[in-house]
Amino acid sequence: MTQTGIPFLFMRGGTSRGPYLKRDQLPDDTDRLASVLVAMVGSGHPINIDGIGGGTAVTTKVAMLSPSEDEWADVDYFFAQVSVEDRLVDFREL
Repeated sequence: MTQTGIPFLFMRGGTSRGPYLKRDQLPDDTDRLASVLVAMVGSGHPINIDGIGGGTAVTTKVAMLSPSEDEWADVDYFFAQVSVEDRLVDFREL
């Protein structure tokens, strides 16, 4: 697998922290996107040793931002929770 650099901003808010990315620099397909996020965070290892995750649920969150298509908003916020050990990504809205 070829590695590709993806620019991001790492931010902390409250007890959560994680990367903020531009949505247009990521795959549109959610299966492929999940693979990218799993690799980025390092999911599959209890302390995310091969990624930027911190080994806990609060440190494996990813935010993807894009200009909003709705006139009442400036930014669309797409959120993903990446599991620490299971290599799963949850894109569900809460």
